[in-house]
Amino acid sequence: MLLRALRVVTVILALVAGAVLVAAAVLDSSTLDRGVLSRLPACSARRAGGSCALCGMSHSLIALSNGDWREAVRWNPGGPWLYGVLVLQVTGGLWVLVTARRRSDIIRGE
Repeated sequence: MLLRALRVVTVILALVAGAVLVAAAVLDSSTLDRGVLSRLPACSARRAGGSCALCGMSHSLIALSNGDWREAVRWNPGGPWLYGVLVLQVTGGLWVLVTARRRSDIIRGE
């Protein structure tokens, strides 16, 4: 029962990670600046004149999707790490789905 719940959570997180990666691949920085994120209030760190750990992360992920590693690190040095985690999460979700399909085929004798 717990293993099944972990599989479900893994697949849900993979879907979210996949959506983030697709958005990063489809958007560009100029669209991002005049789009939804520009309407959100700035984080408390930015309002205080500083930056938080996630400042520039969206731009960093977009730059990585376009293959521009230097620009990505310039926006946020954690961007490549988060991008890697997202890719691993999608891969893990796909693995769970493929292995679950195989197990159900074996159980049914197909």
